Amino acid sequence: GFPTYFEMGVALAFKYFAQKKVDIAVVEVGMGGRFDATNILKPIICGITKIGFDHQEFLGNTLDKIAFEKAGIIKPKTPVVISDQDPEALEVLIRVAEEVGAPVFSGHGQAEGPLCFGLEGQLINLKGESGSFEKILLPLLGKHQIENASFSFKTLEILKGYGFQWGETHLRKGFGELKWPGRMEVLSKSPLLVIDGAHNPNKAAALIRGVKEYFEFKGLILILGVSKDKDLEGIIKEFSKENPLVLATAYKSERAFDPEIIQNLCNRINLSSQAFPSVESAIKMAFELANKDDLILATGSIYIAGEVRDLYFPKDEDP
Repeated sequence: GFPTYFEMGVALAFKYFAQKKVDIAVVEVGMGGRFDATNILKPIICGITKIGFDHQEFLGNTLDKIAFEKAGIIKPKTPVVISDQDPEALEVLIRVAEEVGAPVFSGHGQAEGPLCFGLEGQLINLKGESGSFEKILLPLLGKHQIENASFSFKTLEILKGYGFQWGETHLRKGFGELKWPGRMEVLSKSPLLVIDGAHNPNKAAALIRGVKEYFEFKGLILILGVSKDKDLEGIIKEFSKENPLVLATAYKSERAFDPEIIQNLCNRINLSSQAFPSVESAIKMAFELANKDDLILATGSIYIAGEVRDLYFPKDEDP
């Protein structure tokens, strides 16, 4: 059959990387791994971050089935870095790695922190075979980002064995200049407006933990829009633990749940909710309702985060 939109995008990207003769391309799979278009590569290193429930209609409805699909990127005798995992997922990953003779490295435990933090980021320590590096600026918020930093640091250490040399200056510059829009990103300070792309129950739970640990606020106003292929009920249940006022909305696509469906689900569990036809109208209402010490959190999809961000930076300006 004719290549899919994603496959065409992957082909174009690989062609571009080849023309530019990049030293390293960090290539993330689109979905799963085993049958993903990106999996034609012969990588020098593989990495698998925390596995949760997502795309279950394609990958399976248990963690071990999803892990098996993710493990499809593991290549013979190619090192694989694995983040902290649930036992059933880790067992599958280790088994597949052993079957193909791939050395396994833990991406967990190389980072300590936060030493301190503010709205612009946090300071962490990194420690490994390359030495100890103290007070590294990580311009991202959330303890899950410290885990990601640990994972990245371990990967960098392994790359030294392939001739990619780096020192402390490079490390500080690389982490310090890091930008990841839409990941616990602060767009307004009074009232506090934060956007995030959390789109499944695990990520929703991590986001709620993160905002409680890193921000001070009284009331929570949740602008929520979710794609139809996601676990809407599971996501709402995670957010409901903080009893937010939910402003249900939809991003500009037929893939998004109708705001009234989100509102009805919220009402079923006695969660205060209103429906809005657009992200812009939901944001407007949020600012009308919010007190200066409240938190407005826009999430449920990276598309929601993107639309909110575009309202603040309509010409792709940096914040």
